[in-house]
Amino acid sequence: MIEDALDSVKTTRYQVDSFSHLSEEVEQAVDGLRAWTEKMEAFFADPSRAAAVAASIIFLAVLVSYLRARLALLSRRSKKKYF
Repeated sequence: MIEDALDSVKTTRYQVDSFSHLSEEVEQAVDGLRAWTEKMEAFFADPSRAAAVAASIIFLAVLVSYLRARLALLSRRSKKKYF
């Protein structure tokens, strides 16, 4: 999963490099996107950061699941629909 994210960032960066023949305005906008993708690539290159991001996503998914279950339980108790 982390390798896929890193590969996607690299692919995006190489695709952005292919726009270098465009007008100067578009090229300036592409430069900003290129810098952003390079930052993302550097961020995900460190395994500990990538693991922290994955752990955060998993935690948020569990939290959302818990909150939905809690609302469903409250809904059954009070016979109201919260969602």
